[in-house]
Amino acid sequence: MNKIKISFLRKKDKASEAYTQSFDYEGDCHISVVEMIEYINHHPPEPEGADGPFRPISYESSCEQGLCGACAMVVNGKPVLACETFCDEAADRDGRIKVEPLSKFPVVCDLTVDRSELFEIMKKMGLWVEGQAAVSPSTLQLQYIAAQCLLCGCCLEVCPNYAAGDFFAGAPGAVSAMNMLKLNGGSRHKDEIKKQYGERVFKTCTKSRACELVCPAKIPVLTLMSEANRLSVWRLWQFFCGK
Repeated sequence: MNKIKISFLRKKDKASEAYTQSFDYEGDCHISVVEMIEYINHHPPEPEGADGPFRPISYESSCEQGLCGACAMVVNGKPVLACETFCDEAADRDGRIKVEPLSKFPVVCDLTVDRSELFEIMKKMGLWVEGQAAVSPSTLQLQYIAAQCLLCGCCLEVCPNYAAGDFFAGAPGAVSAMNMLKLNGGSRHKDEIKKQYGERVFKTCTKSRACELVCPAKIPVLTLMSEANRLSVWRLWQFFCGK
């Protein structure tokens, strides 16, 4: 494949109306979506239906190695990391690609979204270590896996239980809670995390596994949730029984 038509769902700012802008590209199509955006920004072809001078496409990217999660966006209906998604592989049979911002976060500009809501949920759950961290060699493997979460938001995009501004913490909250439950030992802070986990994850998640299927880091979310359930079971029993 050496020719692609790529379309972007764009928005100038938070208050603007969204619109679609398309570009024809000819050349080496085995380039990432991030590279394609950079190419268009530096060598803008004539877009369809353009009004006025070309405005560079806004997006976020940092490592370009699938390690930071900043470039998460929706490509042909699937949330992915744009730096790991190659145009020739993502294009449909007609050589078309549609790129959109994540829909579960407020759009700042074009493909740039505001993920602060995700981090606010983590703070509300108290997902940090207080005092001396409790480290055990027997739990390091699970903790290492949990630490691979990029907080990119791909999982929330496909989650049937999560909506923008929701009380539900989603997979990022569940995965981090498991890690913090192990690291906080037997402190009062650990009890608060158990309570928050029960309210924001255990009580709400229907375990559709959609998060696992799109996770760029391949995190076994349900396995980590099972461990979090085990660590929280007595506190959750008290929570649901009102004791």
